[in-house]
Amino acid sequence: METSSLVSILCVSISGEREIAYQVICSVTEFQSAGPLYEKFLDELRARTVDLKGVWVLEPADVVDRSFSFDAETRTSSEQRGGVRPRYRNGEPN
Repeated sequence: METSSLVSILCVSISGEREIAYQVICSVTEFQSAGPLYEKFLDELRARTVDLKGVWVLEPADVVDRSFSFDAETRTSSEQRGGVRPRYRNGEPN
């Protein structure tokens, strides 16, 4: 993967009847195979007997509310449901 490529991570939380999901879109800033960040991840993963080649460093570019409702008739926007606005838009904090 090249730097400045985009990756997407989906974060989901289900608490009682409330389901929240956010897609975090990030740009790749660098790949580290040595240094303090790499060593920290390596120490954590050694305990799980997982081999680590390196760590991708990501920078948030956008956060999108992907929360949903199973009832299509009552589907509303994130802000109407009391959702959180994105903290980042096109790599810039809001």
